[in-house]
Amino acid sequence: MLYSWSVGDLVKIKNRDWDAIADTYSTGVITEVATKEIDNQQFMFPLVSVYDFKLKKVNRVYPSNLEILSPIK
Repeated sequence: MLYSWSVGDLVKIKNRDWDAIADTYSTGVITEVATKEIDNQQFMFPLVSVYDFKLKKVNRVYPSNLEILSPIK
């Protein structure tokens, strides 16, 4: 199912550590959906900026690493 991400959506973030055996998960909220150029970079795949509550910072992640927990709408 395709989902139209919105700013404010609560999401579960899959963090892949290639040296670890299992993926780790954290929770965050979407702060920006990059559908155009950022810093003069054209992206092949959409990027979503998410504030990660565990790391306490904003990261850009691919939508394939996100699972919607609670939509804003």
